[in-house]
Amino acid sequence: LDADGLVRLADVGLAKLQRDDRTHISLTAVAGTNGFMDPNYVNTGHYDAASDAYSLGVTVLMLLTGWPAHAAGSTVFDRCDGKDAMAVADRAAGWRREEAAELPG
Repeated sequence: LDADGLVRLADVGLAKLQRDDRTHISLTAVAGTNGFMDPNYVNTGHYDAASDAYSLGVTVLMLLTGWPAHAAGSTVFDRCDGKDAMAVADRAAGWRREEAAELPG
């Protein structure tokens, strides 16, 4: 939620139950929310823990930047690539330079 109590994030993508003895899920068709899907999953159809980590990374970047997961043909990862934290931090969130300096990357 932002300072006005408005929802900034509502959906983080695909969920699927699987048996405990399976290490990944293979689907005949790729399914998920554009921008949240792990590129490896899109290319191979194998969904595993790394796919969840990718979606979590997208979620964190959305929260820090205020940008959508996917817009104008690029992902939030693409738009952050090579930039320092203050260049991408959501100004409306009021991030201070000291806080941005503590972020990894």
